[in-house]
Amino acid sequence: MQYYSGGSLRDILSADLTYDCALNTLIDVFDELHLIHTHFEHGRIVHANLNPKNIVLDEEWRAALCDFSLTHEVSKDEAICHSNYVEREAKGRTEAIHDKQAAEIYALGIIMIEVLTKEPIGAREIEKIVRRKI
Repeated sequence: MQYYSGGSLRDILSADLTYDCALNTLIDVFDELHLIHTHFEHGRIVHANLNPKNIVLDEEWRAALCDFSLTHEVSKDEAICHSNYVEREAKGRTEAIHDKQAAEIYALGIIMIEVLTKEPIGAREIEKIVRRKI
């Protein structure tokens, strides 16, 4: 098992990351998530707790997912993901995200915004921060 001494993605959000470094870190996360989403032939695996605290970095800023305590195999019709990002966004809405993998992709989108804007955000603040940064 590799040791990740660079802390979590949450820890380095305010760091002076170059665009290339941020992009490479995100690509590592995409690759890891794709791997767990496509691992089993008959089922699907979801991390179920995707957030910047559960993405760790090594000394070369290579990223990896951690905290697999909620990870499990799911069928296509299982209900909502446990991601804080998804739960906050889904509150007050009549529809829920029923595909856990889609919910994780949504959470990954919020993580992308956080990394590229260098600010931790909640789901309700996305539009305001993105408009300010663009």
